[in-house]
Amino acid sequence: MLKLAALAIFWREITVLEQSTPDVETELKFKVAFKRLPAEQLAQRTSPDATESVNDFLANVIADWQGVADESGEPLAYSANNLRYVLSVPGMSQLLFARYLTEVGNLREKN
Repeated sequence: MLKLAALAIFWREITVLEQSTPDVETELKFKVAFKRLPAEQLAQRTSPDATESVNDFLANVIADWQGVADESGEPLAYSANNLRYVLSVPGMSQLLFARYLTEVGNLREKN
């Protein structure tokens, strides 16, 4: 049975490549819970005429995360303030926005 509530949130693993030295590239992984917007609302909020910032859009569609830590390595609980902090990392907003748009309509049939 298809329960629409089960489609409301979807989790995706995000991998960021960090090059801390010229010779060392490290994969940093975390998981993000995204809210699936209705198709019409998604189209309106991502149209070229939309006035909402990418960060504001993400603040409305990210519901939770796992595997995010602060500078000292302590787990960073999901909150609106912590999300804004994570989105302040250069390139993070664009990465998450692109991943959301790629994945939001990516329902797959199980074989």
